[in-house]
Amino acid sequence: MEKANSKRMDLNRIICLMCSHFLSNMLHIVRCAKILSITLLLSILPLLHGYTDSGPSPPKHSVTNYQAEGKRLFTQGKYKEAIEVWSRQLEADPGNVKALVSIGIAHHELGNYQVALEYHNKALAIDPQFAHPYYSRGRAYLSLKNYESAERDFKKAIELKWNLPNSYYNLLLVYKNMKDCEKAELVLVKLRDLKTFVKEGEQGLIGCYLSSGRGDKAVELLAEALNTGDPEARGYAIRKLGETKHPNAVDPLIRVLIREHSYPAAYALADIGAPAIKPLEKAMRSEDREVRRVALTALDKMSDPRATNSLILELRDEDPGLRSLSASALGRKQDPRALGPLGEALRDEDPTVRKWAVKSLGDIRSTGNHPVEAILSLLRDADKDVRISSIESLGKLQDVRAVEPLIGIVKDSDIQVRRRVMTALGQIRNERAVEPLLALLRDEDPVLRMGAVDALGEIGDARAVEPAIALLGDQDTNVRQSAAEALGKIRDSRSVDPLIRTLQKDTWVKPQAAKALGEIRDVRAVEPLIAALQTYHPIRERFNRKLVRSFPTHGEGSVVAFLAMAPFASMFKDNAPNIRENACRALGKLKDPRAVQPLVEALKDKEFMVRKSAADALIEINDPKTADHLAPLLKHEGSETRNSAMRVLKWFTEERPNM
Repeated sequence: MEKANSKRMDLNRIICLMCSHFLSNMLHIVRCAKILSITLLLSILPLLHGYTDSGPSPPKHSVTNYQAEGKRLFTQGKYKEAIEVWSRQLEADPGNVKALVSIGIAHHELGNYQVALEYHNKALAIDPQFAHPYYSRGRAYLSLKNYESAERDFKKAIELKWNLPNSYYNLLLVYKNMKDCEKAELVLVKLRDLKTFVKEGEQGLIGCYLSSGRGDKAVELLAEALNTGDPEARGYAIRKLGETKHPNAVDPLIRVLIREHSYPAAYALADIGAPAIKPLEKAMRSEDREVRRVALTALDKMSDPRATNSLILELRDEDPGLRSLSASALGRKQDPRALGPLGEALRDEDPTVRKWAVKSLGDIRSTGNHPVEAILSLLRDADKDVRISSIESLGKLQDVRAVEPLIGIVKDSDIQVRRRVMTALGQIRNERAVEPLLALLRDEDPVLRMGAVDALGEIGDARAVEPAIALLGDQDTNVRQSAAEALGKIRDSRSVDPLIRTLQKDTWVKPQAAKALGEIRDVRAVEPLIAALQTYHPIRERFNRKLVRSFPTHGEGSVVAFLAMAPFASMFKDNAPNIRENACRALGKLKDPRAVQPLVEALKDKEFMVRKSAADALIEINDPKTADHLAPLLKHEGSETRNSAMRVLKWFTEERPNM
């Protein structure tokens, strides 16, 4: 019994201790809550300060802060935002002339010159002795080409000592535009005294001389600039001396060319033209090789035909490098007088000279007598580059005398030579090359097979059709591609079915087969091409372009007969806009009135080029009923569609001569 009572007493003590601990914690929490409430109240009180029953009071913002903030935005190019800040400054201080001028300057930068004038006028109405608005208003007048008012304002700014370098420089620009060079000279003296904007002022004065037809005075000033140590100023002077095209500019430029081997001076002399030829010929006789090289460059760049004689003489220079440059330059001149001297240069001891001489002979497209026999002799030259250049020139000249010699070197040991021979034979397009080329189609070298079939395609002889068809099964991909392209160029109907099979089965030759089928224009290719559009997406656009050419223009086989077919109709809904665009162009070329309705629907397309192509096609078809189909589109919700429809309607309603 005593033990039971003892246990109850212990339990009561434990419960009392727990209650005491709980109450102590609760009191602590209450005290913390009070402290937190007081803290929150103290933090909120500052925020409540300034609020009234009518709402919050605006934050205070000093005039200085407005000006600084506006300037910060202005320097960042945020002119509209700066105007907003300075406008608030004016609300706070309506008579603030700095704010007025600042807003005017910002409007000037935005191109609002008339608005800028208004603000500067307001500033001057408040303070006529404030210099800044005179300067800024002068700039606005200058931009508006009101030169008399600009002159008056810049003079006033100078009188009030406002930013003298800028004020004088802008005054010089005024006189430049007024073409009053004497006054511009006086202002330049002031800039030189200030030692600022001197280079810019001199350039302005030069512009004044040039615009007023006083090139001699401009040359004098530019020639002085050539003696300065400023590379930028000297470069400007050289360029401008060339632009003057004045004879007086030749001597200072020649001196720079000789002294510095200056290519910019050479280009400037080339711009001057005929007056510079004699001095350049004299420079060509210099013992300094670099002087001769730069002078030759000037003659090369010169468009005057009299420069050709000087270049011909340079073919005899002791330096092979300069002889090569001269030979190359003569090719660009396109002057038949150079044919004979270049023919002689083919015997030059230096292979580089021979190479450039034969290249230039191929480049000169004239009716003159090209030294073909001399070029043929280079086909056996020891230098590979010379041989290649001679082959290329023979191809450009398309002289039949070259056929047999070219066939004779068709198996040259160098692959580049072999390729050039095939290309040249294709360019000459002579049937005498057909049989030798056909024989090469059976050669074990794929490069020869490919080159031969390419050349046969260019020649276009029907004898090549069956052998080229056989090459569609060649093991070499490049050969098969070349064979397909060649068949497209020959355009023989016998190749249609083999090309269709290639289109369907040979992934690597699909683009070439599609192109060839389009060039042959056989209706049998239509359905295979449409199927290819659906199954070989990467070349879908190319297939679609060739599809246009594979249809006859009229009759039952017309492309419009396929409009009802799902594959063709779906082209207008294709995800690729180029497909829709090309389909529109195709229908325009076919000129069938049954295509009008689908094209009108295409005017609703979201892509601009599709809409444009549809409009062009409708104009090309020129069906008088088109206007009836277009009428509903004038009320279409899309402005682009309405504009496209209006463009077509305008074409139909305009009067034009009978075609």
